Amino acid sequence: MSQQLRIPNASTRGQRARDRSGLSFAEVLVSATMMATVMSLVTVSSFRVSRIWLDVHDHRNALNELTNQLDRLTTIPVQNVARAIDSIEASDACREMLIKPRLSGSIENAKTLGRRVTLEITWQNRLGTKSNSTQLSAWHPSATEGTNQ
Repeated sequence: MSQQLRIPNASTRGQRARDRSGLSFAEVLVSATMMATVMSLVTVSSFRVSRIWLDVHDHRNALNELTNQLDRLTTIPVQNVARAIDSIEASDACREMLIKPRLSGSIENAKTLGRRVTLEITWQNRLGTKSNSTQLSAWHPSATEGTNQ
């Protein structure tokens, strides 16, 4: 019942190395498939992230345009605001940054706060497949003068 301890010698080590030299075809196929899958996911994700950043950039430019227009509208006399809203157009800088920007606006009377000026800008996305829009509102300061606060 004695078991002998097998000590590998040089000839058995060489034989094992010859039996298992390199990778099998299945291992290569699995690793190539995994690599192709990861590369395709990374590529698709990078394009989507790039498109999202471009949309964020356009939205920020649209908000800048609305802010500039509202600043201008809230500094003119309240009697001229409705006429200015009817003739409102996107600035040259906005037309350069956004595709087909259109501005529209409205003025609303509130019971206690005076007049609220709301502007909306609509533009085409970079692919031309859908239109995006955003709104921004401000209170006209001269409309609230003399009211109880």
